[in-house]
Amino acid sequence: MDARYYFSGIPLTESVTRLKCSPGWRPLQLPHDDHVAGRRPRHFHRRNSIPVHVHSEGDNTMPRTRKFDYDTALDAAVSVFWRQGYDGTSLHDLTEAMGVNPPSLYGAFGNKRQLFHLAVERYMIGPLKRLEQVRAEGGAAEVTRSVLDGFLEDSTRPDEAPGCFMVQGALVCADDHADAAAELADLRKLTQQSLAIAYERALYAGELRTGTSPEVLALYVSTVAMGITVQANNGIPATDLQEVIDITVAGLPYRN
Repeated sequence: MDARYYFSGIPLTESVTRLKCSPGWRPLQLPHDDHVAGRRPRHFHRRNSIPVHVHSEGDNTMPRTRKFDYDTALDAAVSVFWRQGYDGTSLHDLTEAMGVNPPSLYGAFGNKRQLFHLAVERYMIGPLKRLEQVRAEGGAAEVTRSVLDGFLEDSTRPDEAPGCFMVQGALVCADDHADAAAELADLRKLTQQSLAIAYERALYAGELRTGTSPEVLALYVSTVAMGITVQANNGIPATDLQEVIDITVAGLPYRN
């Protein structure tokens, strides 16, 4: 099993489904759970390199086979969608960044919408791991810092555009592409709902004040997380945003 395409021993899409069905989960319908067309074609799942047949016009010889690295090309697609957003990304932008021609892109990744789905899955490997940890263990302060530090880290990567792919990848789309925006919106809800479960655990453990609403507190912290990504995109230094995280953690409604 190729760990790069799987998380916790199962496919990433199924990992999201299992995460939603764990104890305490609030129901959330992901519109693309049944959108199997967005998955990588089955015969490409365990290949590192994809053979691409190249045939020059007017050349009567047999087409030659050129290979490109699937992971490298997909990482390049993540970067383009991250930097330009779904609507702002053209097929030309993708083929140039990925180093493939249009037929090769369609053959290996599907159309632009299907490629975006694969890019989201690729990006979510790290965030899904953090969310599993948040849901499984840790007090209110620990999970709050873990989630906010994760958003800060993702928003200030030196090799990527500032901001977070989960926010910038498709925050606003044309009506024809609303499903792309909905896919990322559901993943942002996943973060909020995971926090709510952690805060409910902390409330029952006596860590938070009686009467604290886990859902409202999760909404507050997730709002801070989204603000961190926007401010990182505005050029606010990571050191300043780390102070925002410190203030947020210190200001949680702890029981005295």
